Amino acid sequence: MKYIYLGGPIAGLTWDEANQWRYTAQRNISTRDEFKARWPVLGWLENGEVYGTSGEYSNLTVDHDRWAVKNSDIILMNFTGAKKASIGCSVEFGWADAYRKPVVTILPKAETQNPHTHAFITRLSSVVVEDLDAALDIIYRF
Repeated sequence: MKYIYLGGPIAGLTWDEANQWRYTAQRNISTRDEFKARWPVLGWLENGEVYGTSGEYSNLTVDHDRWAVKNSDIILMNFTGAKKASIGCSVEFGWADAYRKPVVTILPKAETQNPHTHAFITRLSSVVVEDLDAALDIIYRF
């Protein structure tokens, strides 16, 4: 079994904006017996704020996400539609690099103002692609 960590920005996005692609990826991944998806700890409070980045759940979120990156075989980072730079994703990139995990990054060229169009993101990526289909195609070849 190969585990794929589904990383991507959460802050500044609605639940659907942050996760619709994860549901699509998970449906695709679940059709293949040799792969399984892992998600970051996600949650929204009633006021629309993300929990996990501060307060009582922050340690749980960080510990879980570090464990999930360390214990996944491949990291899939999707920056499509990001509205601001993701601190969490930046840390996950660092963990992936430290644990020598391959990272397939989705960063559409058309999004020239995407805050993740940065040398640290592209340099730490094993490969950068335009969309989810291309990313999964590469991942299934690992």
